[in-house]
Amino acid sequence: MSPVRVLVVDDSALMRKLIPQILQTDSSIEVVGTAMDGNFGLRKIEDLKPQVVTLDLEMPGMGGIDMLKEIMRRHRLPVIVVSSHSTEGASITLQALSLGAFDFVAKPNDVSARMPQIAAELIGKIKAAAQSRGVTVRQVGVTQRSGKKLRLMPKKIRQE
Repeated sequence: MSPVRVLVVDDSALMRKLIPQILQTDSSIEVVGTAMDGNFGLRKIEDLKPQVVTLDLEMPGMGGIDMLKEIMRRHRLPVIVVSSHSTEGASITLQALSLGAFDFVAKPNDVSARMPQIAAELIGKIKAAAQSRGVTVRQVGVTQRSGKKLRLMPKKIRQE
C-alpha cells in the first residue's frame, strides 16, 4: 500500500520543519510538501494531490478558515487542524470543525519541547482521515441572484 500523501500548511517556519519530521517517522505517511499560507496551500493541492492536509488556522494572507472553505468547495479533502491552545484558538477550531475539518490537534505552547508528545495523536488522525470516505456536506443550499438553488455534489455542481 502506498503512503498517505500529506500537505503541511503553517505560517511558522518551525512548524513547517517539525511537523514533516514527526510525520516522516511513520513509513505509511509521506509529506509531499509544505506551504506558508492559504494561497500557496491551494496551489500546492492542485500540483501535489495530497490525500490529507494539516492546516494552521491563524496565518497572514489567506488564513486557515478561508483556505478550509476553498478546500471543502473545490477538493473535499480531509483536513486536520493544528491549532493553538488559547481560548481564541479553541473558538476558531470549533468553527473549522463546523465547516468540515476532519479533526484537530492542539498545538502545544512550548512547541519544540512538547511536539513529540503529540506525534502519535497527529499520525493517528492523519491515518484515520486518509481512510475516511472524504468530506460530506449536509444539505447545503446556495441561492443565486436568479433565485435558483444550487446543490453541492461531490466534484460537481448541478443546477435544479
